[in-house]
Amino acid sequence: MDMAHEAGHLVIGGWKLRHSDSVREAASALGRSDAYRVACAIEEHVVALVQLKVDLRYYGERRVTHGYMENAAFALAERVWSEVESCGEFSFEHFIEEYLRRLRESEEAKGALAECL
Repeated sequence: MDMAHEAGHLVIGGWKLRHSDSVREAASALGRSDAYRVACAIEEHVVALVQLKVDLRYYGERRVTHGYMENAAFALAERVWSEVESCGEFSFEHFIEEYLRRLRESEEAKGALAECL
């Protein structure tokens, strides 16, 4: 496993509690009652994105280190990250709230995430 991926878990730790209402809403939108499991799947997508950002910055290449990095939920996370980043100052809190909101609205992304559960 790549260090940036594992470090990503440490860096974003606690988001599941801070955004528990949004996580429950996302789980409900997926038709799931196990919000914690949904949150874990979301976190895996997000930390894989952190890994990708590190790879691009330090190695100049886009490595696919997890199969789900090619699914619609990951693509949505990447789009939202880029949009938040383009506003000047990146805020993880803003990113995760926007990602959770858009995830609830995207049938394709919800379907891709559901396949990971």
